[in-house]
Amino acid sequence: MALSLFVAVLLGIVLVLIRYSLWRKKYCQSLPGIEPGLFNIPGDLTKIFMRAASNDGLPMLHHFGQFLKERNDLFQQQQLFYLWEFYKPHIFLVKAEAVKQLLSKGNGANEKSWHYEFMKPFAGTGLVTSSVDKWKPRRKLLTPCFHADILRGFLTVFNERSQELVEHLWKETKEEFTYISTPVTLTTLDIIYGTMLGTSVEALKNNNAQFIISMKKLTDIFMGRIIKFWEWPNFIYDLTTGKEQKSHQKIFHDFTKSVIQEKKMQYSSGNKENATGKRKAFMDLLLEHYFETQELSEEDICEEVNTFISA
Repeated sequence: MALSLFVAVLLGIVLVLIRYSLWRKKYCQSLPGIEPGLFNIPGDLTKIFMRAASNDGLPMLHHFGQFLKERNDLFQQQQLFYLWEFYKPHIFLVKAEAVKQLLSKGNGANEKSWHYEFMKPFAGTGLVTSSVDKWKPRRKLLTPCFHADILRGFLTVFNERSQELVEHLWKETKEEFTYISTPVTLTTLDIIYGTMLGTSVEALKNNNAQFIISMKKLTDIFMGRIIKFWEWPNFIYDLTTGKEQKSHQKIFHDFTKSVIQEKKMQYSSGNKENATGKRKAFMDLLLEHYFETQELSEEDICEEVNTFISA
């Protein structure tokens, strides 16, 4: 009896998988992409797993990025292409025309993937992670701080940090191999903090600082969870990698809060012009909406700052 039940359940699972595989095969014929194969259950995750299994010491984010770049190069003449995560398609937009068409479809087409839920514990629900209902008014509120005239005012910061990166890479020419993603990411952090928050973390020079380490770990953990399907259920994740995430998450949030508190003190003391330097930028606008219009709470400010740094 037990054996018959087991066989029946197993047969049912096989039939369901075959049905989904046939549906996936049919779906693949309607869009640009590479069909993963009828019996390739994980889909394109299989190739990413194989890359990660090479034990080259590189993070999962690197393997995913390389795989995505190869597919993007392959379909660069198309408007979009698909990747399969088991039996769920992910559509990647290549051309601006495809993005324009998507944005014109209304709110339903603009809802974010459920994977963004993995990012919310440390990034919050800012512009990158929030739902359409929150995203639209918040985007309208914050758009002025990305005006071209404001961005031009920060060219000095871009130039200074870029020069530091050039000097760093020049030293690396003596090495046999350099993983360029790390210094580029650290320079990006320096630019973000220098322009948006008006502070300096010297990430490129102090890449062993605990805050910088936690930032990199949170990114790796987030990307790893997307690929590691067994970590999707929260109860499993909380008992495994989730513990490490919470530790790094606290360091990240504490540092962000300390920066915000410092800028609030400068702003409230009447030193509004120098809250983030001579240029009016992202943090200035957030503080204005906090002190002057009350359109943003302190929690909202933390969310937007955390989101932009994480993204």
